[in-house]
Amino acid sequence: MRPPPPLSKEEEERLKEKAKHCETCEEWHDECDVVCCRYFKVPAPLGKTVKKGEAFWIREMRQIILQYYKAKGYKVSRHNVKITPTDSEQIGRMVHVYDDCPQLKDGKCCLQDEVKPKLCRDFTGEPDLLWLIPTRCLFRFKKQFL
Repeated sequence: MRPPPPLSKEEEERLKEKAKHCETCEEWHDECDVVCCRYFKVPAPLGKTVKKGEAFWIREMRQIILQYYKAKGYKVSRHNVKITPTDSEQIGRMVHVYDDCPQLKDGKCCLQDEVKPKLCRDFTGEPDLLWLIPTRCLFRFKKQFL
């Protein structure tokens, strides 16, 4: 699975309109095939080139992101995360990681809302977290309408 191309203005407007009416998890993920549960990208470790599928450590200070990595099954030790991808590629300074979340069953998250990582449960579109969220995710537009 590779990230989708950028959205056209028309497509972005259509998704914004659709996001106004979303209330359930299934509705929020209708357009993106839960890509956030299958793909993310992170900055490559400084001075290191990550080979395809190679494990690497990153430093992360935000608890909301650490919970996301824990749910995906990665080792978290204090503020360090060991990313052990099934498939990945480094493009520039970013490592694109293609791994299905172990909580994903039949295209739906099997975690109850109260135990989902906060990022998955109530993402609000903080600009510094948008790099985690794919372009077709209706959650990108959530903050504008709630």
